[in-house]
Amino acid sequence: MNQQELKILVVKCQKELEDLGYRFPKYKYSISNRLTRALGKCYYRVNRMTGEVFDLQIKISHDLPFNVGAHTVMHELIHVLDPLSDHGYGFKRIAQEVNRKYGYTISTYANKESSAAIRQVRAEKLARVRSY
Repeated sequence: MNQQELKILVVKCQKELEDLGYRFPKYKYSISNRLTRALGKCYYRVNRMTGEVFDLQIKISHDLPFNVGAHTVMHELIHVLDPLSDHGYGFKRIAQEVNRKYGYTISTYANKESSAAIRQVRAEKLARVRSY
């Protein structure tokens, strides 16, 4: 996945969540070549005095195939909406609403299709490296 593809998915997924009535705090998104175990990750900081969440950002693995990227992006955007929930009640409530309305299969872990796709991409990369 490249930055332009990520932007397309972020805009699509954010619009779907906004159509459900959710409003987004300020956040950033980017491609990461450092994510080797996860498909995506939500990072944030918390002000210890006020409990306010700030510096929200999501990173999506650079080797995530575009055809399964929407699920990962939607998963991470749900974390942006409720970062302190982790995969608790708040996350699950929003995920269930998104799944019902738009046909996603968002859960606390990657779905089978996304996991299989990323394993295939990473295996192909490893085979190319080994062939040198």
